[in-house]
Amino acid sequence: MKKNAVIFDLDGTMWNACEPVLISWNVVLRRHGLPAVKKETIESFMGKTLGQIVSLYFTDMTQEEGLKIANECVREEANYLAAHGAALYDGLADTLRQLAQRYELCLVSNCEAGYAEAFLSYHKFEPLFTDYEYSGRTKKSKGENIRMVMERNGIAKAVYVGDTQSDCDAARQAGIPFIFASYGFGSVDSADAAVADIREVPAAAEAVFDKI
Repeated sequence: MKKNAVIFDLDGTMWNACEPVLISWNVVLRRHGLPAVKKETIESFMGKTLGQIVSLYFTDMTQEEGLKIANECVREEANYLAAHGAALYDGLADTLRQLAQRYELCLVSNCEAGYAEAFLSYHKFEPLFTDYEYSGRTKKSKGENIRMVMERNGIAKAVYVGDTQSDCDAARQAGIPFIFASYGFGSVDSADAAVADIREVPAAAEAVFDKI
């Protein structure tokens, strides 16, 4: 039987990892004799692919050099997050357990290897999630990854929960409704529903599913 799913973005939707990412990046940047990155810059990275981050931040070196350092940064952050986790939005664990009683839960992010895995393992969410995917593994767009997760799990209907315009665009590309997490990092031009707190997602998802 085909199933319904709630598919989540990660940064700005389920957790705020800015502080551990900031710590990790500055460890690597110091190692290379480079200036420290500021927290607001890290916040601007959230939701972007590694290639986009390199183009935005490492402008004083070649793309190849920037990518080498950025890859070192994401390895450092994955190790740090696996050991320490990050700040979950209030009510996330209970909300996920509530949703998992009715829907398949999936995670689709623009992160690199080890990042989503750290979220799932450190916070012990692995049993709640059916599947996850990320651009660092597939080299595909977020919209393509959403479709991939739906197809390989036999999901008939899904909603995507995210906090940025790129999340909204990905949901549209995948052909599914979008629930905007207004408490996150970004803004959107439209959404099928909006929540000001993660605990509002179950009611919003139910209302959206009733329409599709």
